[in-house]
Amino acid sequence: MKARLTTQTALLTAGRASGQILNAILAIVVVRHLSKAEYGTFRQIYLMAATYLQTEFGFTESLYFFLPKFPQLRAAFVRQTVFTVGAVQVLAGIVLLTFRQDVARFFNNPQLSDCLDLLVLYSGLLVITRIWEVELIAERRARFAAMIPLLFEALKVALSFVAIALSAGIRPLLWAFVAASALKFLAFLFFLAREFKLFVNAGPARMALPQVRYALYLWIPGVLSGVLSIQAHQYIVGHYFDPTQYAVYAVACFQVPFVATLSVSMSEMFLVRMTEYCAEERITEIYRLWTNACRKALLLLIGIVAVLVILAQPIIIVLFTNQYRDSAPLFAIMVLIFLFNGIFQDSLFRASSAMKTYIGYNVLRASLSLVLALVGVKYWGLKGAALSIVVSLAIVNTLQLVSCAHIMRVSFSKVLPWKDVAKMSMMAVIAALFTKLLVIMIASPTIRLIAGFPLFCMTYASLAVWLGFVSKDELHLLRFRTT
Repeated sequence: MKARLTTQTALLTAGRASGQILNAILAIVVVRHLSKAEYGTFRQIYLMAATYLQTEFGFTESLYFFLPKFPQLRAAFVRQTVFTVGAVQVLAGIVLLTFRQDVARFFNNPQLSDCLDLLVLYSGLLVITRIWEVELIAERRARFAAMIPLLFEALKVALSFVAIALSAGIRPLLWAFVAASALKFLAFLFFLAREFKLFVNAGPARMALPQVRYALYLWIPGVLSGVLSIQAHQYIVGHYFDPTQYAVYAVACFQVPFVATLSVSMSEMFLVRMTEYCAEERITEIYRLWTNACRKALLLLIGIVAVLVILAQPIIIVLFTNQYRDSAPLFAIMVLIFLFNGIFQDSLFRASSAMKTYIGYNVLRASLSLVLALVGVKYWGLKGAALSIVVSLAIVNTLQLVSCAHIMRVSFSKVLPWKDVAKMSMMAVIAALFTKLLVIMIASPTIRLIAGFPLFCMTYASLAVWLGFVSKDELHLLRFRTT
């Protein structure tokens, strides 16, 4: 019997959220031990590590498609992924170290060049070990997949605390990151030896060749979406502003642990199930899964975004101290992008093999993000950079829904449960205003935060039940039923 999509999502979310909570705690500690300029450098390293994920050339992500569809060839696909991604990591590291001075000049930060050697080690190991998690998720081994990020993020954070206690500065922190990722890599090698016998009987390499084309189809939009669309504004800010100002902007880009992991986990599990339905052309089930998943994801995310916006200032002050107070308005803008995580159009395109459509929209999104970020920085500074990513996402996501409606053979008026979305938005506005009125007189940011979160949640939940927008069962369980 298949496990519920909710159960698998919950396992992944719990594991990843726990790991990200530990990372959030680490960020809170680090920001108190580094100057603004040092913290800006530290966050620039984080930015480049995130960009480094694109050096998997789409092979890792392609496992979500090929392992459920061709389970008998799992060893061949995993082997090809491991060796291709590993070779690219070596090449990417050589290139980055060759141009390390140019990278430092781009960010107007000479200190950055001294850290790139450790960045290469950490990022390369991080990218190749991600294959492990994706392979397990694609095979619905969610419990095992959830343990991996939790265990190794806990190890990384523990080693980082030791590094902070022994020596101040960025390099000791990076050495802790490298040590944790190296141990994860050794565990991955043990897994490959046990699970695949180091690919001795994986079969001829030609059996996995279809993965190459599909992977490149994924990689191109991945670069467009991941680097140009999502990270371009941070690179532009890093280029036009000094590390101190970048630190203020980087704090505003703080990823709320539960929200980020929930969005990724929902999308990944949705993709695996949707791939099966699309392969069998089960249109009714495709539409049912789509509307059910989007409706329940938006129910959560609309409420989460509203409470983060209304409590943006106390969140930033409590977590990052009063010296980053200017990050709060930027943070309130940034969290609006979470709304778009509740619509799984990219996963639908990938599951239905609509790769040209997928790439086309990512080209549009990348172009808009780059242009709007440059214009925004020029005329409105940091606030303009933050707005650029929200506006570009809103435009592209609206257009993508037209294509989604065509794939599912429904009209645009039915592509999303629009009435329910409107009701959820109204609930969020009412709960936010009520919370704001009651906590605005509280002087202490900590008390305002402690009182504001439960007050909003209780109000939002009560409105959902009292006004009949969702049933009590849905509100309590928030399950992604499949059929």
